[in-house]
Amino acid sequence: MNNARTFTALSLIALAGAATALPFDATDAAEALQRETAILEATGATPSTEPVAIFPAMPEVEIAVPQEELTLPATQAIEEVAAAAVNDITPPAIDVAAQAPETVAPVLDVAPPAVDLVALAETHDALAVRKGEDGEADAMMMLSDVLFSFGDDRLEPAAVSLLEELAPELEGATALQIAGHTDAIGDEVSNQELGLRRANAVRDWLIANSALSADVVTATGIGEVDPVADNLRADGSDNPEGRALNRRVEFLLPDAG
Repeated sequence: MNNARTFTALSLIALAGAATALPFDATDAAEALQRETAILEATGATPSTEPVAIFPAMPEVEIAVPQEELTLPATQAIEEVAAAAVNDITPPAIDVAAQAPETVAPVLDVAPPAVDLVALAETHDALAVRKGEDGEADAMMMLSDVLFSFGDDRLEPAAVSLLEELAPELEGATALQIAGHTDAIGDEVSNQELGLRRANAVRDWLIANSALSADVVTATGIGEVDPVADNLRADGSDNPEGRALNRRVEFLLPDAG
C-alpha cells in the first residue's frame, strides 16, 4: 500500500482547482478529507497531491465553420448609412444602385449668320434683286457688263473690287449657287457655255479668296433661256437696255428655298 497511487479527496480537490468548470461542494470535500486522514493513519500510505484525471481525455474534434460566418462587414451597408436618421430627421431615400446621369457637354449653337441677298443688293449700284412670280426676292443679280468684257469670261478689275466687298457677307452661306446668264445674241449652245465659264470664274475667285469652300459653292451655265427683260422690243427691233439686264451672274441660296 505504501507505493499505491490512491485517488483521495486531496486529489479530487486538486482536480477541482484545475478544472473549475466541474461542480464542487465544500462539505463533501471536508468529509472526504477526514476519511482520507483516517486511512492514511491506519495504512501509512503516502497521499498523491498530483491532479489525477478521473475522466477519459476528450477527443479533439475539428469543427468546420463556414467562411461566410467568420467574415463580418467592415462597415454598414451604404443603404443603411444613407437611411439612418440624424437628429431624429430621416433623410429621403437614395437609390445608390441607380447610375449617375451621363454628363453631356453643351453643344454651342454657333450657326453662321444668314445671308440677306436683298440687303446686299442695296449696297451697290451694280447689284439688283430678281423677284420670282410670287414677288419674293429669290436671287441677287450682278450685271455681267460690270464683271466681264463683251464675250469674255475673265474678271475685270472692277469686278474683283466688287467681289472683295461681297465675299465677307457671302461667307455665312451653307450653299451658294452661281448662275451665268447671257443675252440672245449668238446661238443658244454658245451662250450656255459662256454663261458657265463666267459662273465658274466667279466661283473660282470666291473659293480662292474667301472662307467659302468648293463643296459650298456651285456653278451652272444658263445662257439666254431665262431672260429677266426682253431682248427685242415689241416691233422686233433690238432692245439694248433689256439685253444688258439679261447679261448677268446670279447668286442664289438653294438652302433658303
